[in-house]
Amino acid sequence: MTDLAEKLKKAVAGLVPVPDVGAVTPLIGDMLGIVTAMQSAGCLPTPPVSAPSVPAPVTAMAYEGPADQCLSAVLNLISSIAGLGGAVLGAAAGAQPDVAKLTELLKGLLKNANDLLTKCGLPAPPGGMPALAGAPLPAEHS
Repeated sequence: MTDLAEKLKKAVAGLVPVPDVGAVTPLIGDMLGIVTAMQSAGCLPTPPVSAPSVPAPVTAMAYEGPADQCLSAVLNLISSIAGLGGAVLGAAAGAQPDVAKLTELLKGLLKNANDLLTKCGLPAPPGGMPALAGAPLPAEHS
C-alpha cells in the first residue's frame, strides 16, 4: 500500500490545483501495475473467470481475506484509476483538462483507495493515504 499511496500523492500533486497531465500520465499505469502486483502476491483477490483463454498468472499465494467486500473494493479502485486515466490521457492528447472533472475523479479514486484499506483489512501506509486539500481527511487504518 505504501507504493500506491506514493503514486496517489504524486497524482494529487500533479492534478491539483493546476493539472500537469504529462506528469500524471505514467502514474495511471503505475497504479494499475501496483494493484495487479498486489493481486499476484495474494494481498488482494482477483475476480473469478469462467474459462481462461490464456493461462492464469502465477500467484505467490492465494488471497485469504474478506473476499466478498474486498473484491468489490478492488474492482472499484481499478475502475476509478481507469476513469482518471481516461480523463488524463484525453487531456494529454491535446484536449483542455477539465479541472472540475479531474478533481471529482481524483476524489473518487482517493475514496476507493481508503475503502480498499477498510474492506480488505490492509494496514495503512506510514502517514496514511493522501487527501485533497479541503477534503475531509481519510480515516487512519491499522
